[in-house]
Amino acid sequence: MINPHNADSNTLLAHRYRVIQVLGEGGFGLTYLAADTQMPSQRQCVVKQLKPIEDNSQVYQLVQERFQREAAILERLGDKHDQIPRLYAYFAEEHQFYLVEEWVEGETLTQKMNTLQGSVLQEDAVRRILLEVLPVLDYVHQNKIVHRDIKPDNILLRQGDHKPVLIDFGAVKETMNTMITAPGQTSRSIVVGTPGFMPSEQMAGHPVFASDLYGLGLTAVYLLTARMPQQLETDPSTGTYQWRSLVPGVSPAFANVIDQAIKMAPHQRFQTAPAMLNALSPPTDVVDPRLAETIVPSEPQQLPAPTGAAGQSVSSSTPTLKVPPAASTTDRPTNLSPSHPGNRHKWIWGGVVGTTLVLAGFWIGNLNKPSPSPTQPVEVAPAPAPQETSVSPSPPGPAAQSPTPTAGTTPSANEANSSANAPVEPAVPVTPAPPATSTPAPAAPAPPASGWEFMGNAATGERVSVNNQSIVRAGGNVQFQYRIGNELISATADCGSNQWFASGYGWYTPQSQATQQMMNYVCSF
Repeated sequence: MINPHNADSNTLLAHRYRVIQVLGEGGFGLTYLAADTQMPSQRQCVVKQLKPIEDNSQVYQLVQERFQREAAILERLGDKHDQIPRLYAYFAEEHQFYLVEEWVEGETLTQKMNTLQGSVLQEDAVRRILLEVLPVLDYVHQNKIVHRDIKPDNILLRQGDHKPVLIDFGAVKETMNTMITAPGQTSRSIVVGTPGFMPSEQMAGHPVFASDLYGLGLTAVYLLTARMPQQLETDPSTGTYQWRSLVPGVSPAFANVIDQAIKMAPHQRFQTAPAMLNALSPPTDVVDPRLAETIVPSEPQQLPAPTGAAGQSVSSSTPTLKVPPAASTTDRPTNLSPSHPGNRHKWIWGGVVGTTLVLAGFWIGNLNKPSPSPTQPVEVAPAPAPQETSVSPSPPGPAAQSPTPTAGTTPSANEANSSANAPVEPAVPVTPAPPATSTPAPAAPAPPASGWEFMGNAATGERVSVNNQSIVRAGGNVQFQYRIGNELISATADCGSNQWFASGYGWYTPQSQATQQMMNYVCSF
């Protein structure tokens, strides 16, 4: 084993790697900056020397097998992502294990904070670092690997492009912890991680993907406050870190994301790197066109209840909203004004069909009408007063139906006898019920049931509705579900910045009266 204090330019590892300087020393071994003497360029590289915790032949054989497996994983990760150092080689020598990795020139976040001499990074700089680290973590997690040691020392800002590089994976260190218990079972003697940046489940030996996000969240707090986790006050009842007062200018939306990442319980944190990335991403300039409303109705519209699979009403614990019968499964509320360019032909055809139905009903009624008996009273509707005909918008549905007959009064016997011989006035026909094959006119929509909020989206002719049952507080944000037409969308509202993130579409700000009402509604919970 090389003594780091005696290592000099004449020291060779594996008869190939000439030690330039010692970069670090810890409980797991040593890290050197070395030159590869078998390469024409004498390229610089990092050599990590790792020593098993327990020194016996049985453990050595087991560690060697695991070391080879972990080295293969590191090779694959580094080859596929330029923000992870490449693995050049690995070897074992004198019961020591060595990794030879790419040398990335730059400074760690700890070194950067030291150069600031007590100053801190601004929110925008910290946000940028997180936005560039999270995709790397996502790539690592997709390969079923937990880094296990996310902290300022292990995020290096590369010289040149200043991109953060993820270094010093904990899986190989964990392999070095292997030991054999009395019954012959393998166990770990030391938990891999750094106190303060390591959550409780990792200290118990059960790291999950959210454990890495916890370390990243506390790294952000360190960059904003220049304080290590052990220097922060905590809430005695919840154990959460009280750091916001140290950064008075931090935006609520950004602080909410950090707070959720460093929750004590893993299920309360972001479960994946993309979830945290989406919460951090600034609103995009591309707006979902379905959420943009160019025509704001002067009065809120009464809209049918949202429908789920197979056209069935979506139910909740509140009273069921009665949905009026629709003309077809494809009908949607539209702009109903007769002057609307897209609806003129509908009004023309509706008038033609309606007039035809009225005339047909009148003809059938007279054809089948029996002659009244002199002794049987006949109900005759009084003629309505002449009035000017006007056209008013009606809900979308089947073609216009005949006016509802007006109930008449029962005449006396003399009036009945005289009316029996009198011709029926064409101006006051008794309109029979529509034929059995025609679709009845839809009833007026019932008011929305408690627990749902309805808002009209006049530009697209679709409805926007929020499911009250789905609204839950998630840290400083609100998670909920809403519908546009028949599409159900999951979302997270950032009430502090008046924005929401719709799954599959990104960040949006309210683009209309309807969507502003939606934000106000969910944020009131």
